[in-house]
Amino acid sequence: MSNAVMWIVIAAAMMIIELVTVQALCSIWFCFSAVLAAITAVFFPDFMLLQISVFIVFGLLFFLGIRKYAIKAHRWYEVPLNTDRIIGKKVKLLTDFDSDGLSAFKSDGVIWTAEKQNETVQAKAGDTVEIVSLHGNKYFVK
Repeated sequence: MSNAVMWIVIAAAMMIIELVTVQALCSIWFCFSAVLAAITAVFFPDFMLLQISVFIVFGLLFFLGIRKYAIKAHRWYEVPLNTDRIIGKKVKLLTDFDSDGLSAFKSDGVIWTAEKQNETVQAKAGDTVEIVSLHGNKYFVK
């Protein structure tokens, strides 16, 4: 088997590893560098050390130089949760605040726990409050 074919097989193996790994973008760089090593093998078939050097140097350059930018571009889109949609919404309280500063409200047919953003919040059942943030399973209101 010629060196160029060997490098193409290595490139294909690196591509398969990339496709089956959970961590994105881990071996694709060495796939590219194996292709460059195959091109080097076509022009310099007797210089295996040069081919290996091209593979290692370009693999590391691709990995270190481009990976950071590729991950930003490849990053999965963050899908906002349904719970984030009601932040900023005005809702009516279903119950008075208890001694722990907790109450309840209904939004989109679901009953949620509300907590006072601070002690100055003086609202009772039926009053309209604004949802300002979410921490854990409680919405803070003002």
